[in-house]
Amino acid sequence: MRKFYLVTMILFSSFIWLKAQNWSLEATVSLRVLVKENPASITLRWDYYPNATRYFVYRKTKEAKSWGSFIANYPSDSLSFTDRNVEVGKTYEYRVSRTSSSITANGYVLAGIKYVPPIYKPKIAVFVESKFSTVLKNEINQLVDDLENENWTVLVRDIPNAIDVKGTKALITGLVKLHPSLKTILLLGHIDVPYSGNSAYDGHPDHQGAWPADSYYADIDGIWTDTAVNNTVASRAENKNIPNDGKFDNSSIPSDLELEIGRVDFSNLPVFGVSDTVMMKRYLNKNHLFRTGQIRSMRRAMVQDNFNFQNEGFGQSGYQSFIPLFNSDNVFSGAFRDSLLTGSYLCSFGAGGGNYEGAAGISSSGLMATDSLQTVFTFLFGSYFGDWDIQNAFMRSALGSGTVLTTAWAGRPAMHLHQMSMGDHIGSSMLITSNNVGIYTAGLVGARGTHIALMGDPTLVLFPIKPPSSLSINKFGHLVNLNWSTSSDATEGYVVYRKKATDTIYSQIAIVDTNYFQDKCLTKDILYEYMVKARKLEKNASGSFYNVSPGVKDDVLSTIDYFVQSDFELTNDHEFAIVRNNVTKESSLEWVLNQRVVGSDTLQQIAMPCRDGKATICQVTTGYCNIDTLCKTLNYACSIPTLVSHRITNVKCAGDPPASIFLDSIAGAATFKFLWNTGATTRDLINVPDGSYDVTVRSRLNTSDKFTFQVKHPTEVQFSVSVTDAKPGQNGSVNIQASGGTPPYKITLDPQRPLNDLPVGNYVAIVTDANGCIKMQSFEVKLNTATFYLSKNEVNIYPQPTADFLIVKSNHPIVQVRIVNLEGKELRKSNYHQNELKMEVKDLTSGWYVVHILSGQKWIQRKFEKI
Repeated sequence: MRKFYLVTMILFSSFIWLKAQNWSLEATVSLRVLVKENPASITLRWDYYPNATRYFVYRKTKEAKSWGSFIANYPSDSLSFTDRNVEVGKTYEYRVSRTSSSITANGYVLAGIKYVPPIYKPKIAVFVESKFSTVLKNEINQLVDDLENENWTVLVRDIPNAIDVKGTKALITGLVKLHPSLKTILLLGHIDVPYSGNSAYDGHPDHQGAWPADSYYADIDGIWTDTAVNNTVASRAENKNIPNDGKFDNSSIPSDLELEIGRVDFSNLPVFGVSDTVMMKRYLNKNHLFRTGQIRSMRRAMVQDNFNFQNEGFGQSGYQSFIPLFNSDNVFSGAFRDSLLTGSYLCSFGAGGGNYEGAAGISSSGLMATDSLQTVFTFLFGSYFGDWDIQNAFMRSALGSGTVLTTAWAGRPAMHLHQMSMGDHIGSSMLITSNNVGIYTAGLVGARGTHIALMGDPTLVLFPIKPPSSLSINKFGHLVNLNWSTSSDATEGYVVYRKKATDTIYSQIAIVDTNYFQDKCLTKDILYEYMVKARKLEKNASGSFYNVSPGVKDDVLSTIDYFVQSDFELTNDHEFAIVRNNVTKESSLEWVLNQRVVGSDTLQQIAMPCRDGKATICQVTTGYCNIDTLCKTLNYACSIPTLVSHRITNVKCAGDPPASIFLDSIAGAATFKFLWNTGATTRDLINVPDGSYDVTVRSRLNTSDKFTFQVKHPTEVQFSVSVTDAKPGQNGSVNIQASGGTPPYKITLDPQRPLNDLPVGNYVAIVTDANGCIKMQSFEVKLNTATFYLSKNEVNIYPQPTADFLIVKSNHPIVQVRIVNLEGKELRKSNYHQNELKMEVKDLTSGWYVVHILSGQKWIQRKFEKI
């Protein structure tokens, strides 16, 4: 530790100009790029270094927290690397590390091809020391306008002097909770300064302790303590740090910072001979001039590192940051003050042995008060003045000189601003530097230190361009015409934005090549604000990106509603719909039925599919500003006549009155008209003969349908009777075949008997058809005695008539004798084998009987009377 203090004290107490070698430059790989759009490629180039032994190329996204493994490894004489795995519109961050026998070097670049930065900037809170709120109202309002014109969302809060560090922090954390998108803080005036740590970042024991720490305000969730450090060796009371004194213990930030922060404070700078109000006013005015393109600095940089220390190379903060911005040809090593007094340099770096009010060989607070340095972004390094909360502080004084707008104590740690090549604001790069853990060269001392701070406006970018001017807005009907005066920087046209006055952010609505734009169709009674920005394809040593200027604004109130809203009346008579357009604004329309355009008249009849019973009708209204669709669904009945029920009076039987056709119930659009194929126009058709009859039924809506009926009169029922007479010992039968009438038929006899079992007698056959039509016919069943007659003298019976017995005598043997009555019922049956026999018949009732005699092989019949 003693050796460290000894070396650093010598370095910071005296300044030696070494002409032989520039170690800061040698610690830098002079990295710049050449881009091609088609096919897309990014070529990294660097200067030849005679002592190089190897080059290693790394690539990552801007947001990545580590580089990973190298993607290329080149020999010592290599001068370039081409990456073809890239896309237009994106950025890629590269690191090239060079090993050598003397010093290790690094170079960084954020490269892109026609990269389009985000349209919107973060939300910013501007904390204003309350005494400026009134006296610098115009300048503060101008700053707010400038920020909003660059698409920042701005919150402004007045801070009374009575509010201490913790009160200010509470305001910040409260705003972050209310506005999660809040990412940037700008402190204007002497807002109470936090102190933290127990370090001597510049190597001086008498400067060990608490240093100003705006990083406390930028850390939302880190733990800051005030219990451990107990150090009173510092020469300044402000640096002494003891427990519970309001100064924090942390020398390094306890967690990554969430917020970008910058401070503009001209208090306690008597060396300028004017009040801090005057100086604040000057600063805000030149801030406005620079960010609107009215202050133009040469795109080049000046670096002077009076230490030229090999193992730290403080000036690499300048070289590594500036070469990717301007190319190595435009980054100069020379006399800081003399160069900036005689020439313009957008960026600069100066390092020399220092004190609270200056750096040897660089400048001093007194010189800053009289000089007008022609630089905007300057970075300073040396002993003591990194502690900037002191009278005539060198760092804060720099903001009062010439065109200077930002400064930071850059060297412990090294600063890295190469991201600004693609349009980033300086606050973003400073936040990356504050949170740097091994991603970029930091140096031996100070990485993630709580002392890292930006003096100046964190929202500034390197390459502001001139905005257009004199935006005017005129309304013509539904059209809104915007015209503006051109910007000489608008090489890629203009971007047009719009928002409602009640909104906080603008929406991009157009990119145009002309200095006019026609908008249309604003919502009635809404105040709209328009903003127009110049657009330029910015090309630098890191590639290209689309740069936009601050905007020029105007507003317009829309007083007429040009938006159409579909509105129509819908009535229907069955499937015929009538639609009436109720839209009064000028427009065109279409009527759509079931997704098919069917008309465009204001009053339109639409025929819907009759049988569907349900349809959707839509009105599509096209106005100047919009297309609106309104649909209605309709259930309906079909007008086409439908025969629900009918009757044809049945002629059941031949001889009945003629048939009639009655149309009992008809659905559809009543009333109906009728036309029969007979010429009749009546609803019903009466007393018609056989035939086919058609009727056309026409509704009152002139829709129609045809219905067909068949009329057929039945013929008379007819039938034939075929009788089989009874035989001795066997009943007769009848076969009846029916026709005519309406089948099927029912056949009965009177008296009732089965058709196949009919005794001898008289009968009536009755045939009834399906309609109940009846036909009757008489017939007789007789006894068949005519079978196998013998000659009379062969068989004889006697006596005739008889009372008690009957003698049967034959010339042949008698085999069997049967006696049946006239109904065919068998009364006696006897078997014999003789030529003559006597049979008792006295038990028979009086009457006629038939004797069936089997004699030989023949049957014979004889009648006898029983008395």
